Amino acid sequence: MPQPRQASVSAAAGYEWRLFAETEAHLYRRALLAPDLYWPPMLLAWCEEVRQDPLGHERTAIGAERIAAPSAAIRCARCGGLLRDANAAARGEGVRGGQA
Repeated sequence: MPQPRQASVSAAAGYEWRLFAETEAHLYRRALLAPDLYWPPMLLAWCEEVRQDPLGHERTAIGAERIAAPSAAIRCARCGGLLRDANAAARGEGVRGGQA
């Protein structure tokens, strides 16, 4: 009899949506967003972590409040693609390579 498949934790669990420069929502590493942390001064959005020459975002330009579900109008398409891929991988499904 086949064993039930155990659910995996998505890699996305370590990230949360925050507003950058009051214009676009990106996923940032939750561990680096604690309000009492001041280092590093530049943070990378998830979409930048996978680039060869990533662009850091100044900590002071990243919103203090978590955004539970940003609208499509402000959500970074690359971060959204990475989120979908991570959740699909955790469910044991195929991934699309971080595509929006």
